Amino acid sequence: MRKVIIILMGALLLSLYGLQTHVSAASTIISHKATVVPQNKKVDNVIVYGKDVRIDGHVQTAVIVVDGSLTIKEHAKLDGYVLVLGGNIYQEQGADIPDEIFHLNFNDRSLNSLLLGGLTVAGISLVKLVFSLFILLVTFLIAYLGEQKVFEVSETFRERFGRVFLTGTVVTILLAFLFGLLILSLFGIPIVLLVLIPCLIFWLITISAFGQMLGFQISATGGSPAWFLLLFGLFIIMSVLNFPLLGIILLLISVFVSNGYMFEWIMNRFTKKSQS
Repeated sequence: MRKVIIILMGALLLSLYGLQTHVSAASTIISHKATVVPQNKKVDNVIVYGKDVRIDGHVQTAVIVVDGSLTIKEHAKLDGYVLVLGGNIYQEQGADIPDEIFHLNFNDRSLNSLLLGGLTVAGISLVKLVFSLFILLVTFLIAYLGEQKVFEVSETFRERFGRVFLTGTVVTILLAFLFGLLILSLFGIPIVLLVLIPCLIFWLITISAFGQMLGFQISATGGSPAWFLLLFGLFIIMSVLNFPLLGIILLLISVFVSNGYMFEWIMNRFTKKSQS
């Protein structure tokens, strides 16, 4: 069971970090390059994809090497677990290594590529599943605890969906253009992150409203509890979001609608303040 967990962790890390070129922090090394942990250096984790690793220092938590070989020198000290997929392990005498070493190598490049591809797909699927369940839980709590507020949002969508959608389309294009300009400057990145926070909040509210609207449509065919209909509606929406083409279309629609509603909400607040 422990080996299965280690494989899944490696697949998850591969999917999360597979597109990055090189990340190095004081306690963690994540890289696509040949990596060396020198003697007397202490790190928490070493994660390398596609290149070889040489450990001559101290790794406290984990060493994960995918499609590369691991060399453990005599002065090395490894406290956590070691996972090597698609490569070899070379160990010198005197090295302090843990009992939790998992090594899988078919000695065939085609089989190794098949293994790594399968693990990448599994890791991405796991990330998508966890993310979908998280969004499902958050949107359900928003719609359940703020039922009346979300109902008002749903009524807004029913009354003027086209107007909100068109407004949101324009706002999204302007935001994308603004974000592109801000990202070019180092000081603009925090501004982008600050603007994305309300966008994310309104997007979650929009998904909650969509789930509530869909739940009301289903309620016409049966007498199930309101919370169950809401959860079922959100489940359908999250399922559609995970389809390759339909998911992209629904995501774009929800982003446009949420940005349009956010713009209207902000403008209404400014109007009320100016009138008062």
